[in-house]
Amino acid sequence: MNVTLRESLMNKLNAYKEETGLSHPIILFTAIETHIDELPDRLRRSVAGATATEGGRSLFDMPRVVTHKTDGERTETFIIRVNKKNKAILDGLWKELGAPSRNALFVAAYEAFLSTK
Repeated sequence: MNVTLRESLMNKLNAYKEETGLSHPIILFTAIETHIDELPDRLRRSVAGATATEGGRSLFDMPRVVTHKTDGERTETFIIRVNKKNKAILDGLWKELGAPSRNALFVAAYEAFLSTK
């Protein structure tokens, strides 16, 4: 599964990975499990600007594009490998929590988790 993070968030993730010796999937799963209750609110705030304008309404089932780049910050993409069962869980979870994409869920979880480290 591809994961794309802003360079600053990727640096925090890599530092935490190096400090703990944990794998990318384990850090991701821990981040999601630790912050599962607050993720829907974080995701809702992240897509606020990507939904219909005030006075409008969403009519179509389309992905809401959310950019996590700020001020031209570079992004990095890496691949995590998970088993089929965990992939199915992640595929259902991002939709259940109202994320516009699987990557948006990952970004929200990493941001919440790594902000406390």
